[in-house]
Amino acid sequence: MIRPRFGAAQGRKTTYLWLAGLLCLTTLPARPLQAQPPVAVEITQPQTVPAQHDVRFIGTIEAPETYPASFRSGGRITQMAVDTGDHVAKGDIIATLDQTAAQASLDAAKASLTSAQAQLDQTRQARDRAQGLLARGTGTQDALDEATQNFLQAKAGFDQAQAQLETAQQGMDDTVLRAIDNAVITERAAEIDEVVSAGQEVVMLANETAREAVFQAPDIAGLAGLAGRSITVESPAQTTPLNAKITEVSPQLSDTGTVTIKARIDDASAQPPRIGTLITGQISLPQPQRLALPWDALVSGPEGDAVWVVDPQSMQIRLTPVEIAAYSTTQIELVPSSAITADMKIVATGADGLFDGQTVTETRGDSQ
Repeated sequence: MIRPRFGAAQGRKTTYLWLAGLLCLTTLPARPLQAQPPVAVEITQPQTVPAQHDVRFIGTIEAPETYPASFRSGGRITQMAVDTGDHVAKGDIIATLDQTAAQASLDAAKASLTSAQAQLDQTRQARDRAQGLLARGTGTQDALDEATQNFLQAKAGFDQAQAQLETAQQGMDDTVLRAIDNAVITERAAEIDEVVSAGQEVVMLANETAREAVFQAPDIAGLAGLAGRSITVESPAQTTPLNAKITEVSPQLSDTGTVTIKARIDDASAQPPRIGTLITGQISLPQPQRLALPWDALVSGPEGDAVWVVDPQSMQIRLTPVEIAAYSTTQIELVPSSAITADMKIVATGADGLFDGQTVTETRGDSQ
């Protein structure tokens, strides 16, 4: 039996057929790639933010100046007529000391003055009688001189007794502590039955009319330049805002990390709020020019925050880094730069999932 032979010639034929088929495939005309349609997005333009913005501070009403009240003499306190927060008028009693010793000294001084007055009257009569006798020729000069000397001594005794009475009366008055002006008690430093020394603080007072607004503000840019500027002060007790002028901006932070701002209330047209009243203050702070965009425009790029800038001619987009200056509930504010200007078109809604060079078309939010 003779078998067919498949040798090298048959293998070459198969290879030729395979190459011919491949050549036919490579010479077929190329089918054009279909262009990607533009992506519908919302487009916005940056809005110019005003060169200043209003800020609000929270604070309280305080007295710009306080002063202590104390007794001129020491003793035991028998009466405290005021408490912290009370208003006192000029001459009102604040506190009283035990008057037993002062009253005894006053009574003794009065008795001494009465005795001195009687002695003075007697010596005056004796001097006048001696003068009369000498004038009629029945008296002597020595008698007149002696009567005059006695009168002068009695007069000195009377003056001394009178001074002692004034001192005793002053001592009696010093047992009663009175307000020297209309004021508010800001602190009570002594209690009934407490023994105090002369000059020891009993209460702290503040002027009735002078008021100062004290705010604790966050440490933000621009605070240092507020000294001398006006600020509007509002409180629940006032129907209309008060005008105040900032007198001090603390150069150091407080323990809570805030800046203390003090403002003197100059508005004489309204009754100032009570000390301790909770208030708010509003003032406009200058700031560099900024551009605002809606939150939807912000995307994350390789270098951080960025936005998609639209070429108005080709409608192609490019990723542009930005620096955020401030945030709000509806928008972001950008630090001014040459990369973003107010006349640019920026992708708003639909900014996610885009890439550099992609073509977009503007929509008004009806479809994507």
